[in-house]
Amino acid sequence: MTRSLIKLCSKNIALHFHLVTDPSSWEIAKEIIHNESKKTQINIQVSAYFIDTFVKQFVTTVQVLQQYFSVKQGTYYSQALFYVSVQLPDLIPSDVTRLIFVDVDTEFRDSVEKLNQQFEYFDDQQLLGLAPELSPVYRHILYVYRNQHKTSLLGEPKGKGFPGYNSGVVLMKLDKMRQSVIYQSLLTNSSLGNLTDKYSFKGHLGDQDFYTLFALEYPQLFYTLPCNWNRQLCQWWKSKGYDDIFDQFYECKGFISLYHGNCNSQIPDASN
Repeated sequence: MTRSLIKLCSKNIALHFHLVTDPSSWEIAKEIIHNESKKTQINIQVSAYFIDTFVKQFVTTVQVLQQYFSVKQGTYYSQALFYVSVQLPDLIPSDVTRLIFVDVDTEFRDSVEKLNQQFEYFDDQQLLGLAPELSPVYRHILYVYRNQHKTSLLGEPKGKGFPGYNSGVVLMKLDKMRQSVIYQSLLTNSSLGNLTDKYSFKGHLGDQDFYTLFALEYPQLFYTLPCNWNRQLCQWWKSKGYDDIFDQFYECKGFISLYHGNCNSQIPDASN
């Protein structure tokens, strides 16, 4: 992700990386950024936030999120790292008002400056921007709710309804998130308990489940990013009983600006 991001930037841009990591990974990331920056004239600033410190600072919220959005403690997505983005408004310094959160298993095919321009399409209410989930995972999770609400468009493919969101790329208006009573109230056991009960929602994908559940109840607070800025490649659900409708979810037409190799999917070579 880092190499492709820096490589595609124009020379007059200023980048500030906020890396949530552990000490050993921090040394690797720092070296990569240093080596890539030497090839350019880009002004790059880097801030590190260590995961152990994050857990201690936000342990109560992390435990609440783990309760609702992981299958069991100790699973991949139950690890605290997969809930970091939810607390970024409080973790990142208050003078930072906008942030682009990007998973490490991604590669840019277009400039991050163009991704940043998507903020201009937010309306006054919207706090977050995410691309649609390109698999039927939330159709599956919302099975009970959909059976009880036969006309619901929740869990339908993009263009027909709401397929949920994917958190591989998240545009955040941190200033609005800090001020939002709704956002802050959702980070409590009682609020999440009420919403998960309402939608019969049993998640297992960490922060992505939180954003999707949040959007089920408050769609007006979300901007839907074009799928081209988070072209997910995972096809795990295609062979799990959804092969007849999978392509309706998976389709993403046009030039791909960012590939997301989720579930260890191979990202196409940039030269192809």
